[in-house]
This record gives sequence, structure tokens and C-alpha cells, in this order.
Amino acid sequence: MSDSIRNYCITSGTIIDDYMWFCSAWYNFLFKFNMVTHEIEDVFRLPIGTNGRPSSIAYMYSDYHVVYMVTNDNPNKLIKCDTSLNYMELINISLGNNIWGNYSDEDKEFVFLPSVEKKQIVCIRKKDFSVETHQIECGGKGIQIIKKISDGFVILETGVGDVVVLNKDYQLQKRISKKPNGFKIAYNKYYPGIGIAYIDNEVIVFPRYSNMIFSINLSTQEVRQRGEIINNYYSSGEGPNYSYVLQLEDYIWLYSNRDNEWIIYNKKLDEIERIHMRLSQKVRDVLNNINLLEGIEHVSQIFTESKQIYTLENYIRSIGICE
Repeated sequence: MSDSIRNYCITSGTIIDDYMWFCSAWYNFLFKFNMVTHEIEDVFRLPIGTNGRPSSIAYMYSDYHVVYMVTNDNPNKLIKCDTSLNYMELINISLGNNIWGNYSDEDKEFVFLPSVEKKQIVCIRKKDFSVETHQIECGGKGIQIIKKISDGFVILETGVGDVVVLNKDYQLQKRISKKPNGFKIAYNKYYPGIGIAYIDNEVIVFPRYSNMIFSINLSTQEVRQRGEIINNYYSSGEGPNYSYVLQLEDYIWLYSNRDNEWIIYNKKLDEIERIHMRLSQKVRDVLNNINLLEGIEHVSQIFTESKQIYTLENYIRSIGICE
């Protein structure tokens, strides 16, 4: 096995200390990535999702060493992973019949989930997993992206592509339809995005199936292309070149499927760093062994009936493939 996986197609992640825990659209694992050494140090097998496919993780958040995952496979369950004890359990929750958008957000008290097919934002209270639902006045049939900002929210609507600003009470404040000169859509008539960053009263929009990143000043509504973040930002109709964006204060982490690398933009220094994730020897050994598991059909039962989340090493041992 090479030093890296060809394409993670990252869909969601959360930060604990110097580690990013992230999930992939292609692999049914929870990855532990050291953001300092750029090494993936461990992987955990997740419950199998719909139709035997990888779990559709819509959003992840963390509380100390515990990672919580919202899935599109089961709207009434949260996956809770205690990363220090290698323990997993499913938590009952009433989120309704929703399909979640490409990008959710949180603050200290709530997780904010956009409903793709409904004009509503669903909020999970972190301390007790209670749920609030807020109806939104918007032009699309639902919401693709939500970003918490200082005094409210910014959303991208399903099927419209306008940037919409809401106040803290979820009421419509303004709608911005402007796009930069030369902005093109490669695949759809609209651009579902992969995420939004918010720095210095500017919203930075990362469209999917488009040729550029752009920003909008929420005060002046000035729109401009952000070529300094990455040149040649483009996604073909065959699939997006970029799958995930994560903002860490003045840093923006953008994952490139095409180049299998992180592009890190430092706003203060106006600099870009590119890094490749390396697999530790432990993970390479485990993944070499896990290849033997292809075709085994009872994988889902092991992980849905048990509250124990296995490292891949323990999983292999549990079904007797290796000592």
C-alpha cells in the first residue's frame, strides 16, 4: 500500500486538540489526522450505512474527546464515539424526515443543520440533544449550507444560489444575488456549495461545479473573485474537485479530491500551504489487512448490534482473520 489513500472525498470533520477527526464518502472509517505531523494515526470502523454503503455522515462535532456524528442514513440517531475509550453508542434523537445539506455549523450551545428539501433549520442543543426547528423564508425549496456569523446566519438556498443573511432569530435580513465577472457553472444551473468561511465581515463562498471562489462583503455587498486562495478552482461535470472546507479562525482548510491534498489559506499572511496526509505504519498495516474483508456480508451486524467501536485491528481479530 502507498503512503496515502488515493482520494478521501472528505465530507465532514471536527477538531480535538491537534487532531482532525474526519469522515469520507468512499470509506466507512473515522480517520484520526494529526494536523501538526500531517499523519493519519488511526482509523475506526463505522456502522455500515444504507444499502451496505459507507455511512452518510452529514455533520460531525466534538465535546472534549467525544465525537458526535449526524447521518443521512438514520435521522433519529446520533453516532457517539468516545475516542479515548474506543467506545461507540447510538443516541436517540428526533430530527424529523430530513436530508441534510452539504455544510452545517455550530456554536457553543447548538448545532445548526440545513434541510435540503425543506425551508427549515434544525437545531440540536448540545447539552441534552433536544431539538428545535425554525422555518425560514427563502426562495429555494430548501437550504444547502448554513454558516453561523457574529449576529446571525448566512445560508445558501437549494436551487437558487443566492447568499441569504438571517438575523439571530432566523428572520430574513438581506438577499445577495451578485456574482463575480466570469463566474461560470460547469454542471448545474445553480451551485450547491461545499462550504462558507466568514472573516472580517466577508463571506467567502466555495461553490461546487464552478470555476472560482468568491467573497461578499456583507456591509457593502461588494463581490470579488478570491484567486489568492487558490488558482484554477474548477470542478468538472463528472464530479467536484473539492469536497470539504473547514475554517479555523483565520485559516481556511480546503480539501482537493483531484490532488489528494489540503490547501491551507492563511488570511493574515495571505499565504497558501499545501499538505498531503500520510498514513502511519500502523494504519498502513491495518488497511492492508482490511482488504481481506471485501465480500463479507455480516459487517453491518457486528457494528449495529454492538456498542463497541473497534479499531480496524480489533475488528480483524474479532472475525478471526488474523491473530
